[in-house]
Amino acid sequence: MVKSWIEKRDAKKEHQIKINPKRFADMPAGIMMLIPTPKIIDDYIKEIHTGSFVNLKQLRR
Repeated sequence: MVKSWIEKRDAKKEHQIKINPKRFADMPAGIMMLIPTPKIIDDYIKEIHTGSFVNLKQLRR
């Protein structure tokens, strides 16, 4: 069965911390990176004020 976006967002998943094996986007190889859950991303986006802009580099911090 196909899950809705709300079901995917509300899934009980844990975030992960992984080592980046190779250079990816603006992150060097060997750096630890957070793989957030959809809920963490949703909460972060809800905190952005209307009319504000957050690019991917700012989002990754």
